[in-house]
Amino acid sequence: MNKLFMIAFTTLLLSACGAEEGLTQAEEDTQVSEEQANEESTSDESTEEESTTAEDDSESEDDASNEDDSTEQGDVSDEDDSSGNDDTTEEDDAADNDSSNEDDATGEDDAAEEDDATGEDEGDVSGDDDATAEDDAAEEEQVVDAQICTTGSQLGDIPANYVAALEKYTTTNSEYTVYVCTQDTNNDGEADYMVVESTNQPEHESYYFEDDNHHHEDFDFDTNKYKYDAVYDSQRTGAAGNNMIEAQTVIMKMPITPSAAATKTNTPYGTIGLAINGVSFFNENAAPGDDITEELFTFDQCSGHPQGSGLYHYHVDPVCLIRDLGGEVTTATHTEGGKTYSWIEDTGTNAGLLVGFLVDGFPVYGPVGNSETDCNAEAVSSDTIDGYNGHSHCTAEFSEAIYHYHVKTAEVGATGESVFWVTNTQYYGEPGVLSR
Repeated sequence: MNKLFMIAFTTLLLSACGAEEGLTQAEEDTQVSEEQANEESTSDESTEEESTTAEDDSESEDDASNEDDSTEQGDVSDEDDSSGNDDTTEEDDAADNDSSNEDDATGEDDAAEEDDATGEDEGDVSGDDDATAEDDAAEEEQVVDAQICTTGSQLGDIPANYVAALEKYTTTNSEYTVYVCTQDTNNDGEADYMVVESTNQPEHESYYFEDDNHHHEDFDFDTNKYKYDAVYDSQRTGAAGNNMIEAQTVIMKMPITPSAAATKTNTPYGTIGLAINGVSFFNENAAPGDDITEELFTFDQCSGHPQGSGLYHYHVDPVCLIRDLGGEVTTATHTEGGKTYSWIEDTGTNAGLLVGFLVDGFPVYGPVGNSETDCNAEAVSSDTIDGYNGHSHCTAEFSEAIYHYHVKTAEVGATGESVFWVTNTQYYGEPGVLSR
């Protein structure tokens, strides 16, 4: 019995020791597993750190490489800019592309785009301002040049039979201002006047332009002794004092429906009408105290001269205008004391050439001559010229008969002087308004 007890006790003791060893081994195994896991974790972390380090190193190297590339290419671009070369090279293009890429990466490109957008907006605003300034300047110029025709030439309300003739004012003088329009003075919706507004400057040569004007041309006034020899009687020849051509606005307002005046009105001293180039017509009278046959010898090579305020005008046929309108002129010469004088004069064949209007609304045509014809090519006798230096028949511009003046030739009309006076002492029609 005792023996059996001892055997059982011994067996129990041995089992307990084995279990403790087994637990210790399990703990050891667990510890080993935990250590292996820790080692693997440490290894992984080390690997990740190495990987991260490698990537960082790689990125650093790439950044350094990019910066070097950018620096080198920037240097190339700077060298190109400093050398002043206009040609764009492939290196410049690459540098531009790299710079653009760097801007994208840093966000500077977005700022640049914003700057560009702002610049474009500012540029657009500036462009609009410039356009507005130009428009304002154009409007101001029109206002300066025109008091009635403030929007330039407007022929829409001109009577149909006058359009072709008045339109020539807008095309003849391409350098200086001449406008045509209408005016409704009582605001009833109907035009009362046909208006021609001019700065009164000829586009042909003249001694009376300042020396720095491209139309200035010297002239020997002794030429007029021979040009107007029919009335020359030892008059002084020379310039009209210190008078020179000055730009100034002249406004001619002709009745919208011209008509013969029941009671004739005397033509004044000063402007009585405008030539088709916008230059004033004066009558055959000189300023008070002067004689027209004295003033005649101050006329320039184009048969005009300025008065005291610089208003250039014609008393006689505007021979250079006739030439410039395509009329026929001839060169005349005279030799005296070994010196030859020359000038141009009308041939007497330009009676059908429109040269202007008087303020009563009736047109002025070239010197009568001996070959005038009407719009149907029918001959017109100079015997029909009346005391106002005009007559009626159709013309190239007017398909129906209209009264018109002529620049007189020789002794036909007016006072019988053998000089081409524009008109006599009175208007044929009811005059409108002239102002300056």
